[in-house]
Amino acid sequence: MLVLTIIIIYLIIQNMRINKRELLKKLIQENLWKRLSSEEVRLYLLLIIFADKVKGTGRLNSKVLEGCLGSNFSRGRLEKAAHDLENLHLVKLDISSPGSEIEFEFLRGNNSGSKGKEIKA
Repeated sequence: MLVLTIIIIYLIIQNMRINKRELLKKLIQENLWKRLSSEEVRLYLLLIIFADKVKGTGRLNSKVLEGCLGSNFSRGRLEKAAHDLENLHLVKLDISSPGSEIEFEFLRGNNSGSKGKEIKA
């Protein structure tokens, strides 16, 4: 089911800018999706969809997150997802703001464990 979802999103994104396609290809070709929970994969796909096409950054409010990921996607799960996605050098999420928004930026993957540069989405 998860693979089918990824394929469907991939086909939708083909009509968008190539960099969003590349973000999704990285998730699939490097089998990174296998190291993430289904919730984390869905969050990553949501971030790709809502990313600014020029800057590779974005913001999501808690209502959008809850609407797309469900009310069971708690703050603790969001924190774990943020940690896991950043460890795989996919995206950095800033969930520290006191408001109901999260900010994010896509990262260029590297194996050194250091933060990568922003990648345009």
